[in-house]
Amino acid sequence: MSQVQRVPLLLLGMLALLISTIPSTSTSGATNAYAAADPAIASYAQNVINRMAQYQGHSIISGQQEVHWDSSRKDEMSNAIYNRTNPRQYPGLRGWDFPFGGAYANDAQWMIDTMISDWNTAKVLPTISQHWTPYGSQGTNHDDMFVQVNINNIFVDGTTERSRYLTWRSNIADDLQKLENASVPVLWRPYHEAGGGWFWWDKIGSSNYKRLWNDLWDYLTNSRGLHNLIWVWSAGTKGVGTDWYPSGKVDILGHDIYNNSSADYSSWYTDLARFDSSKLRALTEVDYMLDPAALNNAPFAFFMTWHTDMFYRNSDSKIQSVYQHNKTVNRSRISQYLNGRLGSSGTNPTATPISSGATLYNFEGSTQGWSAANVNAGPWSVNEWAANGSYSLKADVSLGNRSYDLKLTQAHNFSGKSQLQARVRHATWGNVGSGISAKLYIKVGSNWAWYDGGAITINSGGTTTLTLNLSGIANLGIVNEIGVSFSSPANSSGTSAIYLDYVTLQ
Repeated sequence: MSQVQRVPLLLLGMLALLISTIPSTSTSGATNAYAAADPAIASYAQNVINRMAQYQGHSIISGQQEVHWDSSRKDEMSNAIYNRTNPRQYPGLRGWDFPFGGAYANDAQWMIDTMISDWNTAKVLPTISQHWTPYGSQGTNHDDMFVQVNINNIFVDGTTERSRYLTWRSNIADDLQKLENASVPVLWRPYHEAGGGWFWWDKIGSSNYKRLWNDLWDYLTNSRGLHNLIWVWSAGTKGVGTDWYPSGKVDILGHDIYNNSSADYSSWYTDLARFDSSKLRALTEVDYMLDPAALNNAPFAFFMTWHTDMFYRNSDSKIQSVYQHNKTVNRSRISQYLNGRLGSSGTNPTATPISSGATLYNFEGSTQGWSAANVNAGPWSVNEWAANGSYSLKADVSLGNRSYDLKLTQAHNFSGKSQLQARVRHATWGNVGSGISAKLYIKVGSNWAWYDGGAITINSGGTTTLTLNLSGIANLGIVNEIGVSFSSPANSSGTSAIYLDYVTLQ
């Protein structure tokens, strides 16, 4: 964000993994790995950019910068979107900024905890910027970001600038390490708005700017071995010289754009091609939201609205139209997006066939978009039991309800497949009477015809495998829902829990 934009906003703030499952609408290169800048990038981070490439021009991830200077307000912006949409929506990406730029150890811990929770709960992506300064304020004085710095001293041993830089760099790495330890991918965008001329890091020419970028890249990637980072570089203005671009050390190109009331960003998309036309492109900061209908001309991977600009620049009706558009990927669909199971619209999309022997769902740290019906609470991804890996899907149930489901209403293509299986059990507590039973089912075709594998009594002492024979079932190319329906007998009482894991297809 420009100097002019940031200062009043600060004052306002102070005052107030299935790669093979590809939708028919995806790009032809969806099965190929996107060329990451880091050759050792973590698989879960590689998957993020693979999916962005797969859905380029088809879908855009919604993003919102949060209030990053006050932990008590950390959800304020997302909640504002939630309250302005119907059905209610949250963004699929949340923006953060380490409050003092890592100048002090653990200064971003509350944000880190939030990012980990977001990822584990719903696969919400974090993007992180930083506004550190080598001056004594260490980022606590907003104006210091715009004062010229002797960048050469940052690389001279014994200087104050060098000492402060090394402390900042180490603390930033420690913060990012916590996210890697939790297997959280990060859209990392340091030294943003290159060539704009307002921040200290780009006041003394492109060579000094790239020196800073390259040093940070080498330290985080090579010295500290952080491979959960997706490196996002943004230009300060349209037409910035290509000499500002740190080629070879960038995954996504971005523009930070303000006061573009038309919200037509096609020319900005084209402008980024000057740096590297093969790279993904994003609206890394905006005030006016992009109309998702414009993706054909400007196929950005994501947009992120700067915090309070979200409602200063966008009417409630505009927020509603953007977040309800079928090309917008919000929190409710980001897990499907990252699993490669997102269709052309929010309902009844068409999917391409799944490879044989596929593990469809294993719930490792996420519900993977599954929901529940007629349960007391849940579902959640838990590590209390697992048929494979470490996690399973769990929901709490009242046995008196007699029936309850765990299900995923989402398009699948089971063409040519012969068998669907799932592993289940129930908790040790509760009076289950003569026993809880479960059956694996699918709903197929335009009339959502029901097929199941028959009810089997399950137990709490081990794993029960449910099987649905797919032979002879018509319309397997249009599987609208898969699920497990559980039933408790009349002589049961109290509460218990049901578990599901390791859903596979042969």
